[in-house]
Amino acid sequence: PGIVGITNLSIQNDNANEIAREVKKYDKNILVVKGGFHELFGWEYTLELHHEYVDYVVVGEGEKTIVELTRAYEQGRLEGKRQDIIGLAYYDYDNKKSHFNGMPIPLRGNDLDAMIPTRLFYDESYNFDVLKNKKTAQIMTVRGCIYNCNFCTESSFKSVRKRTIDSVFSELTELARDGYKAIYFDDSTFTINHKRVIEICGLFKEHFPVMIWGCNTRDDRLDDELISIMEESGCRYIFTGLESAVPEILEGLNKTHNTEEYLKKAEQIYNRLRDSEIESSVFLIFGAAKKIKNDDGRIQYIPETFEDVKETLKFSVDKLKPKYISMNILRLLPGVPFSEGKKYNLLWPVDNKIHAGYYDKKWYEQNGITDVRTTHHIYRAFEAKENIVPAFMTPEFCYKILGYIVEKVNKINIENNYKCKIVVDEQFEEAYLECKDGQYKLAPFEEIEDD
Repeated sequence: PGIVGITNLSIQNDNANEIAREVKKYDKNILVVKGGFHELFGWEYTLELHHEYVDYVVVGEGEKTIVELTRAYEQGRLEGKRQDIIGLAYYDYDNKKSHFNGMPIPLRGNDLDAMIPTRLFYDESYNFDVLKNKKTAQIMTVRGCIYNCNFCTESSFKSVRKRTIDSVFSELTELARDGYKAIYFDDSTFTINHKRVIEICGLFKEHFPVMIWGCNTRDDRLDDELISIMEESGCRYIFTGLESAVPEILEGLNKTHNTEEYLKKAEQIYNRLRDSEIESSVFLIFGAAKKIKNDDGRIQYIPETFEDVKETLKFSVDKLKPKYISMNILRLLPGVPFSEGKKYNLLWPVDNKIHAGYYDKKWYEQNGITDVRTTHHIYRAFEAKENIVPAFMTPEFCYKILGYIVEKVNKINIENNYKCKIVVDEQFEEAYLECKDGQYKLAPFEEIEDD
């Protein structure tokens, strides 16, 4: 090939850089272009550290940038035109520094509608268990999010842009023609606009009645009527981010500022989901900062305690009774508020904010700094291995959390003849978390590896 493109998140950064190195070893004339969410905050580190085998970095929404780059390359004009391609970054060898042409304008309107992906490759591993392992495609109908949660990378984007319903219909038609039987909507909060959701539900009922689908959303963006409409149109799975049941943590996460109503709504929604054909999954985050208002009116942030963890898990298991429980340890990623705001430095395992260099092996080596990313396999149970997590979220603390949820789920499954499932990394489950007839058995802490 003339060009090899590599996209990655922060956790995949070392692997992506190694792929770039191997491509250049194979053929130094191949143009290597990196992109993906990590490069939004990491392009300078990438080019300073890896310019010997990374020629260009696409920063931000890259659809137009990569097309312009490819056309200039095909015409043999890339060297002279590269400084004019918005969204492109590269290493300036003459001045020995990285150069960035500026952020591209976010796609809107017809430009956004035109970005229906060409699905050239399909593998059964792309299917979702919760969608009956039918041939599954993932779709985004909206980019951005109206919320500004302190833990989320979506908080970096301040605009929300929607594809037209006609565009969504066109993609669904194409997918049905290609034999897809299930759809997963990857919008951050699919049900943010009820009128829009009802229109999409209408597409399924009228044109794709044999398809089933699932989505991500928030409990406070659902109601009984909408759930009924979604169920009738083939929705069979809803994943909601509760995050916590502790009011001060919800405030610290900037998840909601009406915690009492938020938790009341969650309980109401899960009660309704249990009476439907829609399977529910609650998502929790541990390791966040509690927002406390002192007597003098000053705001203080303090770490989450194990008693807080228990409060969240009791609420989630006993009150919500979901089909699935997924748990994360707070991941401190470049660009998110928790990684950058000084008021949150109680979370940091280092003395300064978490920048992209902390997700780059070569940066550690060049600066003689110990890698602070997690290595213990207990973090696999929380999707947090090889990530940066709050200093107080030790392997022992995480094991204690997992032990408690095992105890709670085993109890409810026996007492209520229920089949609540704990969702963990497949490799971790196979090695350390046995499940038989709804009863979980967690391996002793000493048997869980640490790399």
